[in-house]
Amino acid sequence: MTILIRQRWIAMLILPLFFSCSTHYLATMQSLDMEKNETDSTFYSGTDTLGMSYAFNNQDGSVRIRFENYTEQPMMVDLSKSALIVNGRSYGFIDGKSFVQGRLGAQATTIDLSNNGSFQESTIRGGYSGTIYKDEDAIFIPAKSFAEGSYLGMHTDVRHLFKENFEGKKSQIFIETAYFPAKFMEYNAVNSPLKLRSHISYAMLDRENKPLHHAINVQNFYTSNITRIRDVGSKSFRRMLDTRSDMSGFSETSNTGAVVGTVLVLGAIGVAAALLPTEEVQ
Repeated sequence: MTILIRQRWIAMLILPLFFSCSTHYLATMQSLDMEKNETDSTFYSGTDTLGMSYAFNNQDGSVRIRFENYTEQPMMVDLSKSALIVNGRSYGFIDGKSFVQGRLGAQATTIDLSNNGSFQESTIRGGYSGTIYKDEDAIFIPAKSFAEGSYLGMHTDVRHLFKENFEGKKSQIFIETAYFPAKFMEYNAVNSPLKLRSHISYAMLDRENKPLHHAINVQNFYTSNITRIRDVGSKSFRRMLDTRSDMSGFSETSNTGAVVGTVLVLGAIGVAAALLPTEEVQ
């Protein structure tokens, strides 16, 4: 066995080090109240006043919401009175820390050092009693314009759908140029394990930007199927997901491939060393 053959053999066995096993998880959402855009699968609906659209494919798992003002007046979306409800649990658009109530105190101490080495200590105290409010969290949307924001994070809820004993039905999913093996489960609006309701509070504003009246926009979604995919690269999976706003998905990577590759490489080096003359192994 020559040195060239040994190097090529080891190079081939090193390749597994650069591969890892990725498992991809998808949850496809459906709406009970909205249409779906055929181009990018965004959910949308609208009235003469407010247009809304939803996308679930943000990389961080958040829900992307677009608010569009169709009128000739400015509009305010009041996030402090809006929420996303997942399986009955309400998640606010803001953290809820809108005020501080009680007494705020402060104390400072000064030390004056004289020339003879003595010093004098002075203490200053102050405080404020009352309530400090911060501005209400809201989105201001001028006439004939729109605003977008991303809220919540659904990956944890999606991951919980894939239990350790997840079986699913065998299937295939088309990604870019080929079909890949997958396992999936289908649901309807009644038995879906993941249901989401969007509760949006908004108001039209007068000339002084004061609310005229508040209205509520409610949209309902549910997971229609969940899919687990393997044997496809993470970049290909992400590119597919970028075109499907009705899906929330993520990848998990294990180091199994790297471990196997390391064992094979070490074994190859040992075999090569045993077969080569002594002077070639040094």
